[in-house]
Amino acid sequence: MPGKDEEANRRLLRQASFPLPPAFLLDPSTGPFLRAFGLGYLGSTIPSVTRLLIGLVVGRKSGRPSMVDVMKKFVALLVQGFSPRGLAFASGIAVGGAKWGESRVEPIVKRLLEAANQKRWRLGQKRKGGPGEEGGGGAEEAPVLSEDAVKRVATFASATIASLISITLLQNSSGYARPTRNPSLAANAFPASVDTPTVVQSPTLDITLFMVVRAADTLIRTIYEHSGEVKGRSGVVVRFVAHHADTLVFQLACWRIMWCWFYLPERLVPSYSRWISRLARLDPRLLNLLQYARSGEYVYGKVPSEKVAVMSAGIANALARDFR
Repeated sequence: MPGKDEEANRRLLRQASFPLPPAFLLDPSTGPFLRAFGLGYLGSTIPSVTRLLIGLVVGRKSGRPSMVDVMKKFVALLVQGFSPRGLAFASGIAVGGAKWGESRVEPIVKRLLEAANQKRWRLGQKRKGGPGEEGGGGAEEAPVLSEDAVKRVATFASATIASLISITLLQNSSGYARPTRNPSLAANAFPASVDTPTVVQSPTLDITLFMVVRAADTLIRTIYEHSGEVKGRSGVVVRFVAHHADTLVFQLACWRIMWCWFYLPERLVPSYSRWISRLARLDPRLLNLLQYARSGEYVYGKVPSEKVAVMSAGIANALARDFR
């Protein structure tokens, strides 16, 4: 609550041995913004720096860049993390902006909820015969809204607006832009045998996948905690689902990811597709055959189209078999 945050800021002011910026002391959203900014900065910088260091250590001596070039790239990566359209600022806006907007959005949300509550109450009174009549209960005013309910809706609205701004920043960031690519994994290896359209993938797909999985886990646990106790066999099932929500959601996410890898790889993050392909060690032409079978272009026992026949011949030749 705002009162607790303000009191914490006052205690911090009394304990501090150096002057702090007024915004940090007066606005409760400053702390969440800085923490989220730091996590976002580390999340965007550490992987790039790690790849740079691994390439420096593992790479061939003849192809290694000079120490001056390495330092320049290292500094450039550190500076890049402070981009106004980078992950750091986007994270700070999503978390700190949500906190900052709560008090600004709450009066608007309260008025809207009160109007909706009043309208719902009037409709209920008309169905019951009106105030003072039989079934009306004698109530002349709508029940007062709970402050806790108003704050929850205000928090949700503020977080939604802040997240929308954050995602918009990332979507328009050149660092997160991904070029148009062919959705088929086999298209890059066998361009002559594949005829598939190109698609533009969302640059924030990886973040979306992560957030959806964590949100689903949190939603299941929240529903269980706020629901009454269920007895009998249904209660056993409900408790099992609630206690193993993270595992079940992870399994469902993996199932969907693998299904997309087989049939709709354009819906996956490129790094996901590359990682799964390296582990699978599967001839990409076989993957294309599965996609053709799903679309009906390849049916076992029937004469295939020319492109399917060419691909099947290539697979057979690779296996040292005669293709007929």
